[in-house]
Amino acid sequence: MLHIRHLTKCYGTVEANHDITVSFKPGQVVGLLGHNGAGKSTLLGQLVGAVRPTSGTVHFAGSDLVADPALARRACSIMGQSAAPMRGVTPRNAVTSMARLRGRTKRAATAITDDLLATLELGGWADTTGERLSGGIRRLTAYAMACAGAGPVILLDEPTNDVDPMRRPILWEHTAGLARKGHLVIVVTHNLAEAQPRLDRVVILRAGRVVGDDPRPRPREAPEGALRLTLFGADSGLKTPFPSATPVPREDGSLLVTFSTSDGPQALDWAARCQARGLVTDFSITPAASLSTLEDLYAELHEN
Repeated sequence: MLHIRHLTKCYGTVEANHDITVSFKPGQVVGLLGHNGAGKSTLLGQLVGAVRPTSGTVHFAGSDLVADPALARRACSIMGQSAAPMRGVTPRNAVTSMARLRGRTKRAATAITDDLLATLELGGWADTTGERLSGGIRRLTAYAMACAGAGPVILLDEPTNDVDPMRRPILWEHTAGLARKGHLVIVVTHNLAEAQPRLDRVVILRAGRVVGDDPRPRPREAPEGALRLTLFGADSGLKTPFPSATPVPREDGSLLVTFSTSDGPQALDWAARCQARGLVTDFSITPAASLSTLEDLYAELHEN
């Protein structure tokens, strides 16, 4: 088990994480959700030993990862939000090197690398240097580097960014396979629709605090008569006139707002005024689906 207790990280007067207490068990894919600046990447940095907490503890299998950052790096591997520089380095070089750094023999590292390159369909670029690779291929290489000879905990910060639609399901299936083998996989993502069928649990951060923890992020019945307002080209900080409705960012850059039918006329008028003022480029109002999505769950937990 990974136990986080009263974890707080301050940068001056700013609390990036505040009194986070949560536990994770092996064999799960956990979604770590939250708005930009919610403290998700800061939390991952503390788990892997790259960021020292201001206070609080992180224990894994009875060992104190805060007191022993080297142990934290052996227990946890991380795929960061930013891609590692790969100029002059091929995917085969990069993945093999990571497996070797994690203590695998040369033969084992080669086998691990070959398997990852084949599974992620990277064989065609295996020996191409980084400056000649697309962003998506570099991202998949970074994922393979995080998985090569990985310890029991794998941390993935927005792993599908820049990855093409054909290979995203492959990455998610591999992630599920890691959980089936007993790894704890924690995934930061904003792609809620894509993540929904792949997550065993959802933890939501807001302003550095845990505001929601749902062990079953599956579709549920939507409120009867609910409507959905989709705002295109809108700033993510746009506020609605409905106190109970918080816009949820979507992968395509739009914002989604769910509200009751009684608020329909007011929503239509507000959206039209936003478009007239140039705050949105377009909008649509549709009946909510009979089943709610992870986007609705995110909105619900994010508001509480």
